[in-house]
Amino acid sequence: MNHILVDYENLKSVEPAVFELEDATWTLLLGPQNRTLSVPVVQQLMARAASVDLVRLEQAGRNAVDFALAYYLGRKVLGDPAATFHVISKDTGYQPLVDHLQSRNVRIARHESFEALAAALAPNGNPRGTLPSKPAPPRRHPTSAPAGMKRAPAPAIEPAERVVAHLQRIGKSRPARKATLIRLITTQLVKGSSEEEAQLLIRRLETAGYLSINDKGGLTYALPEDRQ
Repeated sequence: MNHILVDYENLKSVEPAVFELEDATWTLLLGPQNRTLSVPVVQQLMARAASVDLVRLEQAGRNAVDFALAYYLGRKVLGDPAATFHVISKDTGYQPLVDHLQSRNVRIARHESFEALAAALAPNGNPRGTLPSKPAPPRRHPTSAPAGMKRAPAPAIEPAERVVAHLQRIGKSRPARKATLIRLITTQLVKGSSEEEAQLLIRRLETAGYLSINDKGGLTYALPEDRQ
């Protein structure tokens, strides 16, 4: 799984084709002066709604988007520590944070453009030694991606991501109690898992801030779409 965070305030534009990358989530951060998105980008955002978190800061402030990106990056790392993370920004101020996370064995890189991201995800791409070299999966259908843009390898979907995506899809039908969510996980979302494994998964989602549990086992959700 690749988690990609975009400093839109710094880049001023997004290449729509990058949203065609498979097994990826996107966090697009906009400053208060970023008031428009192109129609192709909006179309791709809508098509990938379950995998995209659109964050727009209402208040201006020095490095406001930078701090917000660091916050959302931390949440992603906590929620899916085995994934690979990408920060897309020309701002070199992110590099000390990237270097620090690399020293903590987090697989992360900063890219100054979408073309640089494409190169990193291409076969044998390994910027700064932070990303693994993996063979790209065979292409079965033509794609509208720009020259040089490759689809990311397709690893198995991580259970926590699968549960979050399902909860986003079902909206108001989400389980209201922890026991019901455990049953949903063990019987449908992660078939064959034990109740203890479901408990650990729920605890992980709680730690990542996706949900909270009261003393009576009631659930309150805080998924990305709920926070918009």
